[in-house]
Amino acid sequence: MVSNDALGSDILEVGYPLRGGVDLRHHIELWDVCSRNALFLTGNGVNDAHHGTNWAMLNNDWTTSAWAPGSDEASLLQALRSGRAWFGSLTGFRGALDLLADGNCPMGSASVSALAQRQLTLSATDIPAGGSLQIIQGGVDYAGPSQPTALSSVISAYEASELTTGSVAVSVDTSNSSFVRTQVLDSTGNVVALSNPVWLQREMTGSGIPAARAS
Repeated sequence: MVSNDALGSDILEVGYPLRGGVDLRHHIELWDVCSRNALFLTGNGVNDAHHGTNWAMLNNDWTTSAWAPGSDEASLLQALRSGRAWFGSLTGFRGALDLLADGNCPMGSASVSALAQRQLTLSATDIPAGGSLQIIQGGVDYAGPSQPTALSSVISAYEASELTTGSVAVSVDTSNSSFVRTQVLDSTGNVVALSNPVWLQREMTGSGIPAARAS
């Protein structure tokens, strides 16, 4: 994936609990490896339902939602292209997720700044009872295919009771280039939803930032 630049893809199937023996954790880790190398891939959810019936019984019950100005095809494609999407399990999460850095860098975007601290506003609604919202940060160091591991880790977490207003503001260390995303856990600790990341870089990438993601 890293060595061939994901074949120029725009979207990666991430919310996929099981495919070909590969579980959700491995799909997420692959995505984080790509983000580590500034491959700007929009993560989406996959239900793999070919018949459209009995979806509540599916193991692969993830779907994708997007922040878009309209429901027309052009608006939705632009939202996906720019990473303005979140995804989750239909049986595990029916809320919404969003990210905003410094008041003007939306979820999915990439921003270049020499600031050592950046301000994030994290939005999350309908966190499952007993669940939580985790903030994940990962380094962007362009390690290449020789180091196919994720540098991401949980830097903070909020219980459902702490998100009654639907959003929280946090400061994150950006002394090194990184990406930040969120994920929702249910009361048993299972990941049931993920936001797309925002990239907070200290320098421009070698291939530049796609126009749809420039902030």
